[in-house]
Amino acid sequence: MDTNRAPHRHELTKAEAMRLMARVRLGRVVFARPSPPGAVPGRLVRPAQYCVVDGRIVFRVLANPALTKALRRAPVAFEADERSAEDGAGWTVRATGQASRVASLTEAAAYERCLPPAWYEGAQMYRLDPEQVTGTVRT
Repeated sequence: MDTNRAPHRHELTKAEAMRLMARVRLGRVVFARPSPPGAVPGRLVRPAQYCVVDGRIVFRVLANPALTKALRRAPVAFEADERSAEDGAGWTVRATGQASRVASLTEAAAYERCLPPAWYEGAQMYRLDPEQVTGTVRT
């Protein structure tokens, strides 16, 4: 590891960010945590297997009522990154938008071909059409 060299960072274009995101298969879905009236709202982060298809992020998460409700109601963020353990070089990307559940069996079958094998039974498939995509590369 070269400790004498200052790290260089630059912002990614949407196209660059989506291209990098398509290289990995594990990311994180971030969504608003449902909270009772008067409670401080929070965020929940869940790991998710995913793939990028035609500019759309298709991901699988373990189904639970809170997550299903949150994904139906509010925009979500999806994050992915890749880092070198040796020198810290890498990238991080964040896409935000509305997620919708993949309900069509035909559509789900098409996405199954690009997704990694499911880790668990009961996972639900969602698609995210990103409205905003940001990212940074560190070299």
